[in-house]
Amino acid sequence: MYVPLAASRFVGRRVSLASWLVVLFSFAFLFGTVQAHEGHDLVPLQETSSLHGGGCGSACSAGGGGGGGGRDHGTDPVGRPYWVTTSQTVRSVDPGVSVLIDHVTNRDGQPLEHRFSYQRTTVRNVGFSGGYANYFRASIGGETRQTVTRTMTKRVDPWTALKIYTRLETTRYQVQGKQYQDLANGSRRVVDRASGPYTTSLTRLGYVTNRIR
Repeated sequence: MYVPLAASRFVGRRVSLASWLVVLFSFAFLFGTVQAHEGHDLVPLQETSSLHGGGCGSACSAGGGGGGGGRDHGTDPVGRPYWVTTSQTVRSVDPGVSVLIDHVTNRDGQPLEHRFSYQRTTVRNVGFSGGYANYFRASIGGETRQTVTRTMTKRVDPWTALKIYTRLETTRYQVQGKQYQDLANGSRRVVDRASGPYTTSLTRLGYVTNRIR
């Protein structure tokens, strides 16, 4: 009778010990799970970024991160584009034909103030079209072809004959221009180029004198 009783007590102790271990294990597991949930918000931002592949999604600020993709406002245009004449080259000059318009002889021992009139012709012609042509035309005061009468006085020495001539001299040019755009950083860039012919004609006076004694 003694041996079975001891054995039953030993079996009972083992069952009780196993039950306590199960309870303790469950409690430890539950406590660890609660701690894991409570500590989730304490993970540093850089670590969560690495966990999700390095992307920050909508959490990134508009101007943050690496400085890439920003717009350079220094190259923004300021005002409107404008033309500038950069060169004016003479292609040819036609002196014109001299025409005698007046003559006088001073047969006195005193100087003579001779008064005369002539037709002064001015021609300006821009031989191309477009934006630069419009600018250049305005810069020279517009195209024109006009003739006006001018009166002048010429001094004639004693015992001298004077002849007065006029001629229409024509000069042909090649003009070139660039269109610029000012930028916010203080520089400017070329946005267009143009060139074309330009012609001017102007009446020139000429004098020929001869001693008569």
